[in-house]
Amino acid sequence: MKEKRIRCMRQLKIELGKALKNRMFLITLGIGTGLALLAALYQISYYNQTQAQESSAVINPMIEANTLYNHWMGGEMQSFGAICFFYVLPLLAAIPYGWSYFVEKRSGYTKYLMIKGGKREYFICKYVAVFCSGGLVILLPLILNFRLVAMFVPAILPEAHYTMYYGVDYGTMWSVLFYKWPLLYDILYMLLDFVFAGLFACMSLSCAVFLKNRIAITIVPYFVIMVLHYSRTFCYYKFFREISPLNFLAAGSVENVTAWWIVLLEGVVFFLVPAILLYIADKREVL
Repeated sequence: MKEKRIRCMRQLKIELGKALKNRMFLITLGIGTGLALLAALYQISYYNQTQAQESSAVINPMIEANTLYNHWMGGEMQSFGAICFFYVLPLLAAIPYGWSYFVEKRSGYTKYLMIKGGKREYFICKYVAVFCSGGLVILLPLILNFRLVAMFVPAILPEAHYTMYYGVDYGTMWSVLFYKWPLLYDILYMLLDFVFAGLFACMSLSCAVFLKNRIAITIVPYFVIMVLHYSRTFCYYKFFREISPLNFLAAGSVENVTAWWIVLLEGVVFFLVPAILLYIADKREVL
């Protein structure tokens, strides 16, 4: 048992190395970083202009209306960088390593790894590596953007009567935290984005069980998310809760308020579907 555990840890280390050091991970991370920088530059410039205008106000300069927590990329959906980042988030998550099982299976390298480490261990290590690559390629630009904006925009505690400037409405997920501990609120959203990005990447991984085209494996999960995104049109004036991950992964409400049970339900589904498909692959894989 100990030898098996050591072998599994060694294989996981190898998979993580391949996931985080390959060219596609670095390219995708560069794209995400570029969008994060664009968003930061826009918001820093916007903050400086706003401060110049409001400083002349004698009665109320509305200092609390402009804070780090509604100027970083997760808390604003005004800049091109932020809008584009969250719109292509599922695709960015899948590109770094979601295709790896397909490539290794086609080359025959999968059989070698399964013989050496075991089928189940191979799929577990592959799942973890793909999950981490997808999550990190999204999390790192978010952290970079937050830290960069924090250098120029003060972290003023939000006030409830300025809610229209924050997009965090009453009843939305973790809204109480936002007005008491906004830093914790944003950290939780970064972790949420990390988890969902990892799940999106694993959806791409599971597509390799049935699809035989690398491009299709990468983009099919994105189209599934887009179908869910645009299905909101059937809910207009009927259901006032956000169902699109492209919207509820942002820390501020884009259209509808975010309900925790919808986020949890979709997260469970996005986890179970790839897990079931990989379980099927594990059972049918012949060495």
